[in-house]
This record gives sequence, structure tokens and C-alpha cells, in this order.
Amino acid sequence: MTNSVHFRKKVLKLQSLGESFIKLSKRFKTSTPTISRWKKEIEDYLHSYSYERPRRLACGFSAPGIKH
Repeated sequence: MTNSVHFRKKVLKLQSLGESFIKLSKRFKTSTPTISRWKKEIEDYLHSYSYERPRRLACGFSAPGIKH
């Protein structure tokens, strides 16, 4: 199951305020490696364009007017 961007931001906001990965994992029923991966992805790709993400994740995406 995929988590919404809003959900991810909420979890990462709490983590940035000092909440531990383990507590967040239990509270939101999400694995600690998943939360860690979200954080790393944001740190590594903070300045990338939104259309670049599907390419990194090897999934399809197309929208009118956007050339990849």
C-alpha cells in the first residue's frame, strides 16, 4: 500500500521535531526502514523536479505537455 504525500510529510515533520523512528513506526503502523527511506529520499532529491521521481522509481508517468 502506498502512503499519501500528506501522511509522509506528517510523519517526517514529527521526526524532525525529535520523535524517534521506533515511536513513529508504532504510532503510524509503518516500518522504521520505510520512514528512514522517506527521509533519505527527501534529503537526496530535495531539488529534483516532480517528473524526475517516476524515472528513479522505475514507474510510469505521463501527462500532456511534459516530455521526458
